[in-house]
Parts: sequence; structure tokens; C-alpha cells
Amino acid sequence: MGKDRFVILISGTPGTGKTAIARVLKEKYSAFHLNLTDLAIEKGFILEEDSDRQTKVIDEDKLVPFLENFIKTHPLNIIIEGHYADIVPDELTTVFIILRTDPHVLEQRLQERQFPSSKIRENIQSEVLGTCTSFALETHDRSKMYEVDTSTTSLEETVKIIQNYIKNRPASNVGEINWMQKLDAADKLMELFQ
Repeated sequence: MGKDRFVILISGTPGTGKTAIARVLKEKYSAFHLNLTDLAIEKGFILEEDSDRQTKVIDEDKLVPFLENFIKTHPLNIIIEGHYADIVPDELTTVFIILRTDPHVLEQRLQERQFPSSKIRENIQSEVLGTCTSFALETHDRSKMYEVDTSTTSLEETVKIIQNYIKNRPASNVGEINWMQKLDAADKLMELFQ
């Protein structure tokens, strides 16, 4: 990988804005954009369809080596997005962005997308628990990771925040967004897990 070239990972629960943000960053940095799920489908890296959870199960044993080779040989900056972006090896990652959204805002977004109620509940619970951040912390250097709250910021504002992280690499802010604490203080936590 070239010294000045970067690989940006964008993760987050469905509905947090990954694809929209990745598309803007692609233009701003003349980068190549990979959506992990689209790539897995296109390349046939799907093990099965989980009809209960209404999702596809990816074949990491095929997808990860493909990504490693692609990152090492591709000449452009690369933006990789997907809620399981943590599968990209840490040593090939420049900055890891995890998008976070207030659970009530996320619920509205997923309802607008006509997600089934069971899928909305699963994704809201995942967001409250910070699942994408937890998975990323298991395999990636915390100093490369940043959480960005997309609840009320515009797409343009969110992109500017991310550009600052890419350019200036300030200290990681992972852990500053805590929906559990906020919801518990408002006595609303238990309603999301009933």
C-alpha cells in the first residue's frame, strides 16, 4: 500500500448513513468505494440466507482474502463500508469510522425504509449496545477509531467531521457516545429490550 494512500472503513448499524457518507467521501478523495454486502453478493461470497433474520451470511474465508489482495494492489484511496467492516485487517486500515444514531431517530429512519418490526428492534438494540464499535475494538487499534453521531447533523456536517479525523487524526473519541446511559437516565432503556 502506498505511503500517501489511505483505506477508510465506515461501519454502523443499518440506517446510520454509511452508504450516503461513503459516496460523498468517494467523490471528495477520488477514492474507490466498496460496499461489503454488494461485493459479497457480486463475487458469490454468500454462505446462506438467514430468513429468520432477513439477512445474508457472508463467507469471510473468501471475502477477507479478496479484500486483502484488493487493498494491497489497488492504486487509489479506498472507502469500505458495511456494518461488519471490522473484518478488514487492522494493518490495512488507516482510519475506522463508526456511525452512531440516537435509537429513536434510528427507529424512524428504519420505519421509513419499511424494515419489518423485528428487524427494526434488532438494529435498535444493536445500536444501543454499540455492537459495531464493540466488534471493531476486538480487532482494530482504538487510536484509529472514531465514532460520529449522525442523529441530527447534516450529511455535509458529518462529512466535514470525518474529513477532520482523516486529516488530523486527533485522539480517539470511542466510548463518548453512550445511548444506554442516556436512555437509562430518561427511564426509556427497558422499553427497547422488552
